[in-house]
Amino acid sequence: MSSSRRNRSWRVIQLVQLLMDFAPRGEPMDLTLLARFGIEAGDASCLVEGGWLRQLAGGAFLLRGDSPTPDGTVAFLAREIPGLHVGGKAALDMQGMRNYLYARPRVNLWGNVPHDFPEWVKELLLPTYEHERLFNEGLKAGYAVSALPARNPGMPVSAPERAILEHLAGSAQSGMLREDNASLVGMLRNFRLNVLQELADHCVRRDVVWALKFLGEDENFAWAKQLEC
Repeated sequence: MSSSRRNRSWRVIQLVQLLMDFAPRGEPMDLTLLARFGIEAGDASCLVEGGWLRQLAGGAFLLRGDSPTPDGTVAFLAREIPGLHVGGKAALDMQGMRNYLYARPRVNLWGNVPHDFPEWVKELLLPTYEHERLFNEGLKAGYAVSALPARNPGMPVSAPERAILEHLAGSAQSGMLREDNASLVGMLRNFRLNVLQELADHCVRRDVVWALKFLGEDENFAWAKQLEC
């Protein structure tokens, strides 16, 4: 074997070991993330050819034997799509606020730009995606969006105060029954008024803010009585 081939083989071994030690499991990697491990595009192609990496559509790579998880996939998408986060009902579900159980719940995603998801993402997440602006530019980017404890730290999720506004905005368009929304809002007694008020002040859908206030007042919640519209 020539010295160049030996050097190449040794480099492949080093890269594979590096990925096995540090690459996230269940989370697809893009070329930007691979570059953080010192793996350039040519290295990635070599690892794919050698069967050490599996390439998915949309510029996503996985270690051999690994499979994408919903949380890891959202973390991957959040690196690719500006403002992407789990919102609406999916965000409430993840935080234990659900009025129905689903065998395969949809993952409600929000972002700042249009995006066409590859088929493997659609099959895994059954996503809905909203990119129409719900809050004006005065709201700080990423406000009331953060990772959840014990979940993938790269997966941004709306806080309940933001998630319910996102849900009501989406349900108004889909014609969801008021009874379903009332049942969900009825679980949200412990809202942080300061967070909700900041979101309400910057929400471009005043009908959504009024709907939330109305539903909360029906439940006799203190935050609903104090919310200024």
